[in-house]
Amino acid sequence: MTGKDVPMSDTRNDLPLGFSAGAAAAGFKKAGRDDLGLIVSDRPAVLAGLFTTNAFKAAPVQVCQQTLREYGTCRAVLANSGQANACTGDEGLENCLETRRMVAALTGLAPHEIMPMSTGVIGDQLKMDRWREAVPSLVESLGSRDAEGFTRAFMTTDAFPKFASITVPLSGGTVRLTGMAKGAGMICPNMATMLAVMLTDADVDRETWQAMFARAVDKTFNRVSVDGDTSTNDTILGLANGASGIRAEGEDAALLEKGLTDILGQISYMLVKDGEGASKVMHITVSGAASDEDACRIARTVGHSQLVKTAIYGQDANWGRIVAAVGRSGAQVDPSRVRLVLCGIERFRDGQPVNGDKEAELSELLKATDIPVEIHMGLGDGCYDPAMAANGTIFLLEDHLNRFYTSARLLDIHIPMEKQALGELLTRLTRQVEGESCFVYWQVSRGVEPRSHTYAKNLPGKLWVLVRPQVIPNPNIPIRLNDEEDTRFFHCNIKSLNLLCNVMTAQRAHRAGCTETVFHRGEIVTECAHSNISVLKDGVLYSHPNDEFILRGIAKSHMIRVCYRLNIPVLEKPFTMDFLKSADEILVTSTTKFCLSADTLNGQSVGGKDPAVRIAIQNAVMQDFRDCTGYAGQWN
Repeated sequence: MTGKDVPMSDTRNDLPLGFSAGAAAAGFKKAGRDDLGLIVSDRPAVLAGLFTTNAFKAAPVQVCQQTLREYGTCRAVLANSGQANACTGDEGLENCLETRRMVAALTGLAPHEIMPMSTGVIGDQLKMDRWREAVPSLVESLGSRDAEGFTRAFMTTDAFPKFASITVPLSGGTVRLTGMAKGAGMICPNMATMLAVMLTDADVDRETWQAMFARAVDKTFNRVSVDGDTSTNDTILGLANGASGIRAEGEDAALLEKGLTDILGQISYMLVKDGEGASKVMHITVSGAASDEDACRIARTVGHSQLVKTAIYGQDANWGRIVAAVGRSGAQVDPSRVRLVLCGIERFRDGQPVNGDKEAELSELLKATDIPVEIHMGLGDGCYDPAMAANGTIFLLEDHLNRFYTSARLLDIHIPMEKQALGELLTRLTRQVEGESCFVYWQVSRGVEPRSHTYAKNLPGKLWVLVRPQVIPNPNIPIRLNDEEDTRFFHCNIKSLNLLCNVMTAQRAHRAGCTETVFHRGEIVTECAHSNISVLKDGVLYSHPNDEFILRGIAKSHMIRVCYRLNIPVLEKPFTMDFLKSADEILVTSTTKFCLSADTLNGQSVGGKDPAVRIAIQNAVMQDFRDCTGYAGQWN
């Protein structure tokens, strides 16, 4: 059989286009059970891979790593169970290479186009005689197995096969993603965590595929922990063969990455659910940590804790073990601000237990298979809000006050004034400022206590207000942008005083001759350092949805309402840096900027392709300000 003769039928249509799978029973461990699997692509596939960090790397891991470095593409994945081929020296390495040569001779593929994966007992040499007997049947079986059939061929102690398949609609059509994995032990969040293969028929370049693959694995498999061990054979491979003819770049690449993350998340859950001896799955969520790294550190410490695991297994509502794990995690912790919610019931707050009368209810909830654990760290010791005013009238005051009180509530900060009274105070102060227009800023800190990082319950916050004259920016003058990776925490929706990253970024932007910096997480644009960012493309306004990655900008929300009035379609969905660069217009909104356009990004020209629509939006925004405040002055 030559490479061109490889059958491409999909038994249950759950493999992407251009892939076929087969399996055979070689008798490596149990007679009559498939223990040898093969997936072949009808064309070269872009290859991505992540591997064990264990110092003892199995022979197939070494071969895969070298192939990835030297070639970056492949045509096939060859997997076996029953023999790990780890700690087997030069003989094991040669045996691994020989298995590739066997398959290559019967398929017409080059040996380096075949990626080997092995699982089983460490230290045993491959049973080469059984390989030689089984490989012809394996190749002959191509096209007879689906995703489940291939997955069963490399199962070991798994109770059930772990696979999933989804379709992802892109602008050019629909592509398919299929993932297959094995793992029920020796699983810890340290690189790939088990054996897995991810396939897609999308057309994506190598660099983009590897980058999105690494990010997706980090958000899914790398946050799994079963027993705290990491194997010698951990491998995850991603093959993108482009058989659909549909290119994934720009916004489409972001959609493909979301689909990839979703399907790997599904399989990750299966791995935990099938953990050796496991009967429950903990879903640990950490919010309000000082950094993303701290959040991961806390979650992993809790997940690794044997005391926590035994409590959950025994349906023992011993929340103290979770709190203790948080405290020893090495993350920044203020014990007085940590909240713990177990199975939807809050059990710890303000440094002491709460809801002690719900112990029996909680014990019943712990009988479930899926156990949610929510840990709220409560860091960020103040919040603020700004607004623009003219002639003693504050623009969009109610919106700003609502956001301010919401931020304070999320931070457990008590504002020493009712909302209406604060609004009246701010209005009175703006009327004392000389000049037609002014800027008003108000801030609340947690309050005054001895420097112990603790605070009393219902401690009155300290409120202060700043009002100063402020000219109105000229919407006809575009601004210059640069970009940086968004390294802030996951609660950007709270207008807190944690602005170190924003301040440092703004300084770097100033030194670069730019007005604002575009933040992005990977390729996904979030917002700017001090503003929201939206784009016009083909007559549609695109804006990042109001989630935990951005501040729910009052000016942005106002601009969106303006667009609806002007019959301009609005899509609140993530978009990529490439999409931003290709946009017809870029709009930056904030309280003090109102609605400005940008004409450069990192020194390159952007926007300027749809000035009529952009100007219509800007004029309507500014007219609303005039109508509200009676402002009759000119722009700066």
